[in-house]
Amino acid sequence: MFHNQVSFCIKQEPEICEAGKITNTFHWIHPDRTMECNVFLLITNGVFRVEEDTTKYILKKNDIFFLKSGLHHTSQLYSDDGTSWYYVHFYDAVCSDCKTGNCILHSPSQMISKPEQLLLPKKITLSPYEADKVSIAMQEMCIKYSSPSPLVKARLNLELKKLFLNLLELDMSSKNELRTSIANRIMDLIDSSTIDLSSKEISERLELNYEYLSRTFSKETGFTISQYKNHVKIQKAIYYLKTENLTISEIAEKCGFENQFYFSRVFKNVTGLSPTAYVKNVYVQNSNCALEEDP
Repeated sequence: MFHNQVSFCIKQEPEICEAGKITNTFHWIHPDRTMECNVFLLITNGVFRVEEDTTKYILKKNDIFFLKSGLHHTSQLYSDDGTSWYYVHFYDAVCSDCKTGNCILHSPSQMISKPEQLLLPKKITLSPYEADKVSIAMQEMCIKYSSPSPLVKARLNLELKKLFLNLLELDMSSKNELRTSIANRIMDLIDSSTIDLSSKEISERLELNYEYLSRTFSKETGFTISQYKNHVKIQKAIYYLKTENLTISEIAEKCGFENQFYFSRVFKNVTGLSPTAYVKNVYVQNSNCALEEDP
């Protein structure tokens, strides 16, 4: 997870204090400094290395990155020769309400309040198409920045705000796609497994922290991983009720439940009926089922 993200208020425009492009020709290393302004970077070629408060970052072509003001920035390693990047130094886009923690946007149609103060993504890897669009915008911004006109500088602030809003949308979209991908991977893993996977096994197979997996899955699907696992087990149990001459305790064991008491409780939570009632009401024609009474 990234830390030290730059605040961004949608009511304000960021104030540009410098913009340009650098191409590293020989042994460039990031300066050891602490700046009062934030730094926006677009890497257009090569490999860029930087540390922020001892956290090391390696940036490559088409990477967007934000360095936060007031933090120590340096590097112990050279960036690759031939590395090039656009940069913008800018001051925080915050309003007076942001500073007091009261910066919210009220939505009368939904009767809810949403924060206007957002966090810019620490890093985004753009597609080549999106990177080209941002690169063109940055090229034009750098040309305009050399103008002495205060009106040009004001327009540049507006253009930078528009760029940041577009990056926020891209970041949110990519996170939604990742959540969907993760939820689908978890469901595929559970669906295809012949055993009851533990949280540790799910985490190891997907190579992601289980707490993150669980939180993402719940946000995307509306239910927990455990609830989905129980749903899959009950669907398997229903198959056995329909096709096999098994007792409830045998079905509970085959579906990975510790005992038939817990199985019956979960079955009722999922279907609204006990196993026996389910058979009597839905599959009464299957007279060969050797079911004992539910516990």
